[in-house]
Amino acid sequence: MEKDTSAIHSDYAAAKIEQNDIGATPNFHVRRLNESDAARFREVRLEAITKTNLFISLFPGRPDVPPVVTEAEQPLSVWKSLLIATDSSSYFGVFDRDQLIAIGKAYADPIDVSGKTLGIGAGYVLENYRKRGVITLLFEGIVTWARENKFEHIVCQCRMDNDPIKNFLRKNGFIQTGTEMGRMCTGETVEGFRMERPLEVSGSSPAREIMADKRNGAPSMPSP
Repeated sequence: MEKDTSAIHSDYAAAKIEQNDIGATPNFHVRRLNESDAARFREVRLEAITKTNLFISLFPGRPDVPPVVTEAEQPLSVWKSLLIATDSSSYFGVFDRDQLIAIGKAYADPIDVSGKTLGIGAGYVLENYRKRGVITLLFEGIVTWARENKFEHIVCQCRMDNDPIKNFLRKNGFIQTGTEMGRMCTGETVEGFRMERPLEVSGSSPAREIMADKRNGAPSMPSP
């Protein structure tokens, strides 16, 4: 199957994931989010930026207004628009039956003009569902979709002080290839790692060998 070069969110891919969940436990499953998920997506997103400082604001706002307020003020129609398939980003969710319990973002890496690198943005898991393998399920679901669409590399950004995610990425074969700056929902600008791995490599040592020549050589990019 040829990769859909028109967008990373092809109708084919959306339909395939809607019909066949791409990752599952007895009660959990992963799929791409769509407009019908907007209300619950907003709830989980607002909880995420209220309880953590790891997220970049989705909407422009005034310097004197906290990003959580700016996001909470947006009408549901705006949140629905975020979940429409585009050629720049897509959101995924983990569900416990019909309940959305985790969110994550995938986007086409603007550095790679070949279109073969998929970026994975910050994810969030509801507190009651942590330490139950949900973030791993979310990651594996996005990777499965990326593989089906013939991507070859994955890139993630990680704050310097986010040791749990940094360790998770390293255990899954990622290595640091550069640093990047990003503006968080708190308004602060922070430095983070750019971490990469070939799509088909699992585990740490093969990825380190393949990607070693890229260490410290990747240009910075704006975080989504």
